[in-house]
Amino acid sequence: MVQLEEVWKTYRMAAEDVHALRGVSLSIPPGGMTAITGPSGSGKSTLMHIIGCLDQPTKGRYVLDGQDMSVATRSALARARNEKLGFIFQSFNLLPRANVLRNVQLPLMYAGIGAAERRDRALHVLELVGLGNRANHLPGELSGGQRQRVAIARALINSPSVILADEPTGNLDQATGLEIVALLENLAANGHTIIVVTHDPAVAARAGRIIRIIDGFIAES
Repeated sequence: MVQLEEVWKTYRMAAEDVHALRGVSLSIPPGGMTAITGPSGSGKSTLMHIIGCLDQPTKGRYVLDGQDMSVATRSALARARNEKLGFIFQSFNLLPRANVLRNVQLPLMYAGIGAAERRDRALHVLELVGLGNRANHLPGELSGGQRQRVAIARALINSPSVILADEPTGNLDQATGLEIVALLENLAANGHTIIVVTHDPAVAARAGRIIRIIDGFIAES
């Protein structure tokens, strides 16, 4: 599902090359949950951006679901983000003045899906995450855990090949964070490919595979 071959990412800063990733190679099969861990500045976010088609390698090859994204055009990258990838963020990234149903429908609106189908699919994924009775609430009327469930529903709406979760429990208390991890585990058990970037060893320990990155290298897998 996800394959990186000798991927480098280099930034030019103050007349100096900074290597965020240094020849990273990894393969993630369909299904299951993979955790990416490492200290701040290790390259985790850069790796997530490349896997999420938000950036491209300086060198090397990245293949997502059979498509080489390292040479893809901007429109192809945007299409992959909308059709093959779902994103879950630490800060939820919900529109505060839109109700839960509209927040979840957003990716389908960008994809040009009709209103009736958008509503049906959004209600379905809200049921999956246990929020079918909160469709008309605003994000500010929900708890942190409920808002993260809305974000997960939004990530699921396009039936993506891969769901990327960036510190999904970072703004939650421990008990609520474990509920969110359990929900991600359930999605992984049902065939979704889940990739979680986390500082939390308790979250990483729940994944079927842990990839530890340090100074742009994979130190352990």
